[in-house]
Amino acid sequence: MSLKRQRPLEGAPDLYDGAAGLVALFVLAWAVLLAFQPILGFLLASAFLSVYTVTRTGDREHAVVAAGCWSLVFAGLFASGFLGVFLGGILAVVCYVGWRVVTGRTG
Repeated sequence: MSLKRQRPLEGAPDLYDGAAGLVALFVLAWAVLLAFQPILGFLLASAFLSVYTVTRTGDREHAVVAAGCWSLVFAGLFASGFLGVFLGGILAVVCYVGWRVVTGRTG
């Protein structure tokens, strides 16, 4: 089941893109200015924007896989800090590439 919206102006910007950008900017600003955790803010904003993009252009299964891969990165962050982010990121990329190969989505 595809979540991609059908619209007559395919090249025109989507109405929700600006709102998604503002949400990511507010999350980043909160993390840097109030929580004093810029790495967490960058990761949260990146995760939100990437899952939003996949949800907007892909299907539901693809969005769930992207969110699951980001959960590996956050699990690494909370388990062992910055090194965990690095290792969780590598594991997330391996899992994502493996999913694409197994499902035949190489294009």
